[in-house]
Amino acid sequence: MTETALSIAREKAAARGIGAQFAACDALHLNRLGRQFQTVLDCGLFHSFEPVARTPVSHEELMAAFTDTSDWSVASVSADRTETRFSAQGAPAWLAKVERT
Repeated sequence: MTETALSIAREKAAARGIGAQFAACDALHLNRLGRQFQTVLDCGLFHSFEPVARTPVSHEELMAAFTDTSDWSVASVSADRTETRFSAQGAPAWLAKVERT
């Protein structure tokens, strides 16, 4: 499934003329890639972290996750939808811009 998602992302980026690199790795251990990034995109990952049975993330939960740390700052959060294979309308999502301070 990961390779399918990466393939789709690569095709979309190429079609839009975007020079992006896509990699599959453990999001909790990005240091294993031996690189630093200007931008990291999360699509459907954040909600899968603790607690194990987490349901969709509320606006408050998203903000709280970055409030108690001095390393990150929430620049913006807005309601959005994400493309899915299960619904033509997509699924509710948050479009968040979180910056390293």
